[in-house]
Amino acid sequence: MLVFRDSYQAPTTLMFADLFSEVQFIDPRNIENIKMSYEEIIQNSDSDIVVFMYNSSGFDSMIKNMIDKGIS
Repeated sequence: MLVFRDSYQAPTTLMFADLFSEVQFIDPRNIENIKMSYEEIIQNSDSDIVVFMYNSSGFDSMIKNMIDKGIS
């Protein structure tokens, strides 16, 4: 499982760890430190499930950041 998240997701981290054999978390606030686009991160993760978990007030900026970072 690959989770793109903001801080509101944090309380569910342990739940996902209990339910899935492998969970990767990406926080877009730090993605500029990763020299990959969102699309490259998704492809390289080989995850069966990709989840975007954001609060409603941050969702529009997350989409804009993803487009700016090169997801299609």
